[in-house]
Amino acid sequence: MLDLVDCLTFCLTFPMATLWKHPNSRFWTAQYIDADGKRVKKTTKQEEKKAAQRVADAWEDAASMGRAGELTQAAGIRAISRTMEVAGLGKLKTPSIQEAFDLWYSSRTEKRSAATATRYKAIKKSFCDFLPSKRLSASIRSLTRKEIEQWRDSEIESGKAGSSADFGVTVIRGALNWMQNEELILNNPAGGIDPSDVSSPETREPFSDDEVKRILLVCDTEWLGMVLFSAWHSLRLGDAASLTWANIDTEKWTLSYIPKKTRRKLVDPLVLVLGVDVVRYLENLPRGSGSQPLFPSLYGRSSGSHAGLSNEFARLLSKAGVVIPKGRPKTGKGRQFSKKTFHSFRHFSLTRMVEVDIAPETRRMMGGHSLNSTAHLKYLHMRPEAQRDALAKMKTLTNGDES
Repeated sequence: MLDLVDCLTFCLTFPMATLWKHPNSRFWTAQYIDADGKRVKKTTKQEEKKAAQRVADAWEDAASMGRAGELTQAAGIRAISRTMEVAGLGKLKTPSIQEAFDLWYSSRTEKRSAATATRYKAIKKSFCDFLPSKRLSASIRSLTRKEIEQWRDSEIESGKAGSSADFGVTVIRGALNWMQNEELILNNPAGGIDPSDVSSPETREPFSDDEVKRILLVCDTEWLGMVLFSAWHSLRLGDAASLTWANIDTEKWTLSYIPKKTRRKLVDPLVLVLGVDVVRYLENLPRGSGSQPLFPSLYGRSSGSHAGLSNEFARLLSKAGVVIPKGRPKTGKGRQFSKKTFHSFRHFSLTRMVEVDIAPETRRMMGGHSLNSTAHLKYLHMRPEAQRDALAKMKTLTNGDES
């Protein structure tokens, strides 16, 4: 760890801050090397050159100290605070780690779906619970990369999947990016964290044709529609349960909707021609209109919790005699991965599209994926029955002569 003398020596290896003034501005602009080693320009909000130079020097000192390490970053905060007082700007006020994450959560989750906000809240709580109370009350600018990595590793050690823990780091990194844009921190300590060195994430499996038929036999009217919409059109559980008659054009027999997961990315809704089974199902329903739910008893319900849609569907699978393969054994946090859930219909649907040679671009569009989506590939499977059909088209090599 660098001491004060080392820190000062380090700082002297970089050019000090300079000032520049635009002809049309009354404020001086500082030019200095930031904590990432990049030259930046930033207004000092000072009209007097001496006061502006003091502010610029403090920024340069703090950035240099930030490059040197954790302790020097704290010293940099104190340096900025002293310089701001001299410049008549008052003391530098930075929120604590707890306060900064609370500010981020309250400002950003307004633009996210309820499900995303819930997930962010759980990650924020987990991270803040991991840090000692003394660290939570410390300045957000003292947060280190090592602390974030230690939290990520503790999540994995407690039983969470590596992919879930890495997603947590992604959320923390995004929170810190927001704080950096708000000038609450000088640099993002999560910026250079690599993915965890753990086994690859587990993936869902598609249902077989026989399993889908057995599931349909045990469904009531509303679940029958849910299954058909997903098996034909790759709808996620929450999207299917949220459908209303306004999503259905009963003249053209099309479905128009924006998936909740990609709602912020899509401007226009997906418009899908409905499959034959779905059309037959809708023709047999009492015709509704407008905002009337397509599946009234399922509409608006959460997918999670004991009484949620996911568990209700799991009971349907049990009733249909569908065996649910489990993932790797787990202890501690998190549940053992279920390889077949309602989301398996999404895998089933997109895999069927591959098997009937629907073009990749069309598949991606129909599944709500972007044209360059790599995530789309994990939904594509070569089911045994399709492999048998494909192999049956290949000529024998032995003409049946070999015993």
